[in-house]
Amino acid sequence: MKRLDLDILLQEGEGSMLEYKESFSASFARELVALANSAGGKILLGVRDDGTVKGIPDSNEQRARIQDIARNCDPPVKVLVQRVGEVTVVTVRESDAKPVQCSDGFYWRQGAVTQKLSRDEIRDFFRSEGGIRFDLSLCPRPSPMPSCIVTGSWRGPTSSWRSIPTGLRSPAPADCPRG
Repeated sequence: MKRLDLDILLQEGEGSMLEYKESFSASFARELVALANSAGGKILLGVRDDGTVKGIPDSNEQRARIQDIARNCDPPVKVLVQRVGEVTVVTVRESDAKPVQCSDGFYWRQGAVTQKLSRDEIRDFFRSEGGIRFDLSLCPRPSPMPSCIVTGSWRGPTSSWRSIPTGLRSPAPADCPRG
């Protein structure tokens, strides 16, 4: 990234893919996760919310800390750390293994704001990203209903065998009563 690219980002203002951080803070992991769960983006360390450059010292310790935080996300977040003038630019790749979480939970970007996902939003996120397919999930507790009712062969109230048309059922399992 060049100085001209940074100037463009500073004029653009914060948004769904751009976050300004005046200093390195505890919320950094949440910002990483939110961008990884969205479309990716950049975090500009050393920039105030109004877009003015405050600057932040560059050190190997700070770069290592950024990489450690990214690696400790689950799954790890891929980042590129660059220095442009007095600003540290952290480029966050969109995760190909969403959703990503940090120790504080699951986050995503909504416009220029990082939001924590609620329980229902997490479930929907897993479903939309293909992490869980509820139609193919195993039931965590045994069903009180014999599987013959599910498969289509069952004894009705008149004690005669009833069945669903052959093309719509599978063979009766072992827990079904036999006549």
